[in-house]
Amino acid sequence: MNDTYNIDELDLSPIIKIVNEKKYFILLASISVSIIFFLSSFLIPNKYHSFISLQPLEDQTSNIPGQLGGIAAFAGINIQDKGNKTDLALKILTSTDFFETLYQDEEFLIDLMATKNFSSVSGKISIDSNKYDVKSKKWVRDHKNPKPTVQESHKVFLKSITQNVDKNTQFVEISFVHISPYIAQKWLTRIIDKLNETVKEMETKRAELSLKYLMLQISKTDVAAVQEVISNLIQKELSILTISAGNKSYVFDIIDSPRVPEKKSSPSRIRFLLIGFVISIFFFIPFVIYRSLKSKKSAY
Repeated sequence: MNDTYNIDELDLSPIIKIVNEKKYFILLASISVSIIFFLSSFLIPNKYHSFISLQPLEDQTSNIPGQLGGIAAFAGINIQDKGNKTDLALKILTSTDFFETLYQDEEFLIDLMATKNFSSVSGKISIDSNKYDVKSKKWVRDHKNPKPTVQESHKVFLKSITQNVDKNTQFVEISFVHISPYIAQKWLTRIIDKLNETVKEMETKRAELSLKYLMLQISKTDVAAVQEVISNLIQKELSILTISAGNKSYVFDIIDSPRVPEKKSSPSRIRFLLIGFVISIFFFIPFVIYRSLKSKKSAY
């Protein structure tokens, strides 16, 4: 008796019958909701990704042989490897200090934090008047800080820029996203130029300070082995200064320049349509089953 009772409890035929009877309602309701999802996606501004492909420049400064490095360490001279320039550059790219140099450019800040809409017909953007007054050239946000702070703007910047390193070729791809394809292309170009410039300045200053220190050290020693180490180090730092002085691209060479994207990258209208349909199906099937079973119980 118990086995028969359990089989009856697991009988899904009543539920299947209800779904079959209400299939047209479920289908029409799901289609209606998915259309609403689709139409609501037009309230979200289109976004465009501009991409740049980069080739890391090889470090042309030679390393000091191991045996000479041991002599240098014994003499109290630190010649540790400064690390990979590509890793350094990509870390700087996402740093707050680097972003602050971009933040100081008011045009960049407005494009990042105050743009509202983009017209694909005119190719122009509109500025959100609740954030920035174009006429008075002032930030007017209803906020304790009318002008976006560095940290607040930096969070938006990190969401706008992406980076990817191909593990096999070591080529680097960086992209910048914006509601305007023209702004995406413009600022990606300037960001990469600024990144090359920033790393070059850092390495140049470090090399200049190292040279001063090394020149002082070589004048203090008469040990030939130590002098050889210091001479090699001096040559290395001079090489850095020579490369930085004669080359605009200090970290990366551009393989493929940023383009003005012709097609939006998001949002996907079809995806909104499909998501709306799937959510509706999973909602309306339990809904009609619940309503039908409830009405049958009420009838009894």
